[in-house]
Amino acid sequence: MKRSLKIFTVAALGALLLAGASVALAGNLTGNWNGNWTCPDGEIKNGKLHGNLTQNGDKVSGTWTLVGTIKGNISGPLTGTAKGGMFIGDLKAGGKNVHFDGHYTDNKITGNYSSPIGNGGFTVTK
Repeated sequence: MKRSLKIFTVAALGALLLAGASVALAGNLTGNWNGNWTCPDGEIKNGKLHGNLTQNGDKVSGTWTLVGTIKGNISGPLTGTAKGGMFIGDLKAGGKNVHFDGHYTDNKITGNYSSPIGNGGFTVTK
């Protein structure tokens, strides 16, 4: 009985440590971000992406700018969620929506975006 209790205790402690590690790796998205976007099938293949975010709980808000798109620079408010290393956000600009979906750590967000003018990938760091 004591052996079973020890095994259970060690397993439970291990699970808690792993859960805590994944939360610690995810981090907080508050800060200034800079990086790139790509659009493999687009007329313009890549450009810069920058902005700032504030995270409160799992809610994220801020302003992002995609530089050098076929429509010029696209800038506007971004709102979304960040939880457990998953990032989802929507940039509203000029009546259009750019949807971002990706993964994050303390200092990096990477993933994909979709918009009326093209789809592709993005990576930003702070």
